Amino acid sequence: AAVPGLPSLVAAPLICGGCGERVSDRFVLLAAGQAWHGSCLRCSQCQCELQMHSSLYYRDGSIYCQLDYSLRAETVGL
Repeated sequence: AAVPGLPSLVAAPLICGGCGERVSDRFVLLAAGQAWHGSCLRCSQCQCELQMHSSLYYRDGSIYCQLDYSLRAETVGL
């Protein structure tokens, strides 16, 4: 629900960038311009959950954990 006197920061309904379902969790993860369920925000390579990671990396439409982004950078030359 909106708080009187405070602007709305996001438009509802929020759709998860991973599963496509509505996000109605108490806490919403925002990454790569989309909302995510905690369990849906995963590295595109190793599939680890990123909700507890301190950072994530987004490149060419894919989301990576730090390790996989570093490995990709070494092999692709980012």
